[in-house]
Amino acid sequence: MKAAFRAAPALGPTGYELTGGVLRSDAGWSLPLAGVEAATFVTFTAARLRQMRLDLFHGGRRHSLGLGLAQGTDPAGSDDYRQFLTLAAATLTALEDARPGLSVQLGEVGRARLVMFALGLVAALGGIGLFVLALATGVTGARLAKGGGAMAALALLGLGIAWGAHPWRKQPRLAPRELSARFRRWLTDLDRD
Repeated sequence: MKAAFRAAPALGPTGYELTGGVLRSDAGWSLPLAGVEAATFVTFTAARLRQMRLDLFHGGRRHSLGLGLAQGTDPAGSDDYRQFLTLAAATLTALEDARPGLSVQLGEVGRARLVMFALGLVAALGGIGLFVLALATGVTGARLAKGGGAMAALALLGLGIAWGAHPWRKQPRLAPRELSARFRRWLTDLDRD
């Protein structure tokens, strides 16, 4: 099976081919699925970009199927979205055939997860620190009321990010076929609308 989609709206499409248990990319890599050591699926929205990524790890390297959609893009009208889901579903089914027992972790792993955790802590501590600093410097109640909401929002946002990425929490896992079935349902739902 062949597919092509964009990793970001401003980039051209990257082509992929899945044949005989081997996934190939126009980016110059070839990955035998029998050699995959770990797999993750990540989705998030930031800076007006919705990102979805299926990462396959082999030999200490990450091979990604990545999709980037501009926020507000209707998935039903996006060929990139359909191509990504179709290839990702086929890849996950082939992965389970090649590596029975391997599961797919949902969410960031490694350094990316630690960076998200650290950014969340910095934001939370920044919001709390600004509030304490405002109290310590004698800011009037009216000014504190105006800025306190922003400080609280920063602290709460940071706590939410840190909680979602804290490294000691076990990330959910799915069998590749379960995630593949979920992608196929998303495709079916697109056709219903």
